[in-house]
Amino acid sequence: MEAFSFESFLNFGIFAYVCLFICFSVVTIVLSSIEISRYKRKNRYETFKPLLVSPFAPSVSVIVPVINLRTSIVDTVRGLLALQYNNFDIIVVIEGNSDLHLIELTKFYQLQSARYSSLTHIKTQKINGCYRSANPVFSKLTVVNKTSGGRADALNAGINISKSDLVLCMDTDCFLDQDSLLKMVKPFLEEREQVISASSVVHLANSSEKKDGHLLKLKFPKNILAAFQAIEYLKIFVIKRMAWSNINGIPLFSGTVNLFDREVLIESGAYNSEALSPDFELLIRMGRYMHDNAKRYKLAYIAEPVCRIGVPENLQILSRERRTWNGGVLQALRLHKNLFLNFKYGRLGLLNFPVCMLSLCTPYFIILLLILIVAGAFLSNINLEFAGILLFTGYFFSVLMSVITVLYEESSFRSYTSGRDIIKMLLLGFVEPVIYQPMVLYWQITSAFAKRIK
Repeated sequence: MEAFSFESFLNFGIFAYVCLFICFSVVTIVLSSIEISRYKRKNRYETFKPLLVSPFAPSVSVIVPVINLRTSIVDTVRGLLALQYNNFDIIVVIEGNSDLHLIELTKFYQLQSARYSSLTHIKTQKINGCYRSANPVFSKLTVVNKTSGGRADALNAGINISKSDLVLCMDTDCFLDQDSLLKMVKPFLEEREQVISASSVVHLANSSEKKDGHLLKLKFPKNILAAFQAIEYLKIFVIKRMAWSNINGIPLFSGTVNLFDREVLIESGAYNSEALSPDFELLIRMGRYMHDNAKRYKLAYIAEPVCRIGVPENLQILSRERRTWNGGVLQALRLHKNLFLNFKYGRLGLLNFPVCMLSLCTPYFIILLLILIVAGAFLSNINLEFAGILLFTGYFFSVLMSVITVLYEESSFRSYTSGRDIIKMLLLGFVEPVIYQPMVLYWQITSAFAKRIK
């Protein structure tokens, strides 16, 4: 009787997990498909010319934190100066240990010391100097040199310096499309509710052709780790992010490129320098601020890619990045735990937090399930055929989600034009669940025991 009970419990557990996974996958794909179709229908005949030339378009500051950048900062700035927008400026914030970058920028862009004014209620490390170009051609560029304080502190310093309506916070190794500002500013003007943040689909720049800060041709990564991440990024940004957009929810990961309402950003306290995942924690805090002040708000997502970024091709660097991501989500949920199932905060408390907590618990449930299957194989008369069919069903839907993501992305925006790249992506979708996902699972579990997480 006990053996039968254990077997029934185990079979039910496997069945329940597979059913939940399938239901979640189907709902996510349906929601994202609706949102992407809505975006394409809305922007099919859209022209950005009025926004490009309008003197009334909101001003934008592009803030770039520079911390031990391996590529040329001159090329990065050159790419940003080519952005198509009427009223924007670029604020490059150099951390104290990056003097070579300041020398490089000073020489190429003819920088000279300049006066500056900044807000004081966002505390940052000391600003050592502010520089602007003597050449009017580069009048949009401002360079700030400050004492080291990390990426979040550098972004806060740029926010203090900025006087624009909107601020675009980005990673240094991003390649923005020339019309990226036009596409990201558009929701701030056309949505009925106040847009407090906008972000976009992100693709990888690994192995792509680059020159002078511009990405000439997008290619699928040759490195196997980067290739697996390309599939993962498609599922995260094209499917999961757009599903969240459909219900105006906060995504689990964000930070590559974000456009913020500067006033709401400052009132919310800007970036938390102590957070492991400051971008995710900031979005929670901004949403909380809007709810506390009884203001309706919107988080906008651009369905088409406007940004390309390089990802780690080294296993050690990648594992550290993923542990930090997962640890940052765990830390943010701890900091705002009183939002959980709190009716006052609507979707933020009743949907975002439960789903995020479920995502954090999923790796432990999978490991427990695998342990029980192994134990059941030795200790009871477990129906291995039934368990195998259910696990294969879960694998099949994981592969199906990858294939649908790739096909939907290519049919909608054709980011990768090479047929060989598309075939490679589809084939990797079959091996990604059994090679790459177990590694991510392991990093997620070990991140919870890292001492640095507060």
